[in-house]
Amino acid sequence: MKGFCNIVIAGNLTGDPDLKTLPSGTVVTNFSVAVNMYRKGAGDNDSITTFYRCQMFGARGEVIAKNFKKGDPILLNGRDLSEREWTDKDGNKRTSLELVVDNFAFVGAKGDSNSALAEPTSNKSATAKDTAPTEIDEEIDLSEIPF
Repeated sequence: MKGFCNIVIAGNLTGDPDLKTLPSGTVVTNFSVAVNMYRKGAGDNDSITTFYRCQMFGARGEVIAKNFKKGDPILLNGRDLSEREWTDKDGNKRTSLELVVDNFAFVGAKGDSNSALAEPTSNKSATAKDTAPTEIDEEIDLSEIPF
């Protein structure tokens, strides 16, 4: 039996996306996303933040690099979630979650890092032809989603 992994996260970029071209000519965009989850009893503000290192290949990655900056909200759909252990410059062992992104969607207002992720302005996943966010006809009520 073949395995299947589908990851959906909504969060905010922790820095500006980094666009690079590999020696093979493939374009790859690297960026990190912080996801805040609210849990009762998690501390003073009841939130836990998880950070994801993300990679997106090809023209879609170029769209992210062109249209997003630090603090912008984003909705991601990806695969191949992996945990990587590494040692920082001070010799401390660290762990990071890494996600290969397949699709993304613009959420919130363009350039508004304080916009609520529950108020999307676009539900269209970007394609190689997309270069800017588009508006949708009706609002989506995320409270109706069963997960």
